[in-house]
Amino acid sequence: MLLFSSAGLCQSTQTFYYTTRDGLPSNSIYKSVLDKNGYLWIATENGLARFDGRSFKIYTTVQGLPDNEITDLFIDSSQTLWVMPFRKSVAYYDVHKDRFITEEEDKELAKIEQGNVPRGATLEYGGVAFCNSERNFFIYKKGKVIRYKNYLLASKRARPDRVIEYQPDHYMLICPDSVRNFYEGRQIQSTPFGILLGYTEYFNHTLYTLYNNELRKFRVSPEGT
Repeated sequence: MLLFSSAGLCQSTQTFYYTTRDGLPSNSIYKSVLDKNGYLWIATENGLARFDGRSFKIYTTVQGLPDNEITDLFIDSSQTLWVMPFRKSVAYYDVHKDRFITEEEDKELAKIEQGNVPRGATLEYGGVAFCNSERNFFIYKKGKVIRYKNYLLASKRARPDRVIEYQPDHYMLICPDSVRNFYEGRQIQSTPFGILLGYTEYFNHTLYTLYNNELRKFRVSPEGT
């Protein structure tokens, strides 16, 4: 038994490299996510790739993508895959049709304005959120889009970076300079950070922020504080 345990500890990790020679549509990759079925979805500048561990299946505008250059993608709470193209509107994957649904089929998607540097996020109580550099954000729930526009014009630094749903239909908007709470289409609270945040991530009721060389962690309460 000791001999076997020693042999097991000596095993090394294998690393595999995949390029266009192996079937990737491009070597320029923006992001990848793993779905519940074990498929790895890979966003590139020349299409979307689905990897099953052996081979790649490529999705382009022929399979419904609004644009071949996909800059971001994420999976919502209902396990639907969303893609954010460099141009045109967002789209989501229909697993039964094995193709992507765009604003041509789902007219509500046309209401989502990506602008420059768009960001998308999964909402905890269903649906997804999108925000853009024009300081607007959009909620897509139950097949309908709610638009929040012209709420943040007073501050140029109030560019929404992330939308958090801390209670059903109660939203927390994370901006570089502050956090702002919204309910029923109006801002109900604004709390300054006192610094300008960089990149943010949110999961398990915790907001992680990058500030210069520091990583800061904020716990989000059920009351949105």
